[in-house]
Amino acid sequence: LQQYAQEQFNVAPMYVLLDEKGPDHNKCFESEVVVDQRHFPSAWGANKKEAEQKAAYNALVELGVLNRAEVLEDGSY
Repeated sequence: LQQYAQEQFNVAPMYVLLDEKGPDHNKCFESEVVVDQRHFPSAWGANKKEAEQKAAYNALVELGVLNRAEVLEDGSY
């Protein structure tokens, strides 16, 4: 997403932490990505990095770069 956003919009994607739930030892995080002032569907993850990766995947699908069937490197989607 970083490379695509730079090439297509000349901006870096911005990740926004929307929510976190659960006890300190077992939190879940919700993140969204914003590219060129466009907000994309948020995603939940077991940590901030995972939530950001899933949000980036959602943005790439919305932008038509990836198909919904394509998965992240770690096998999640």
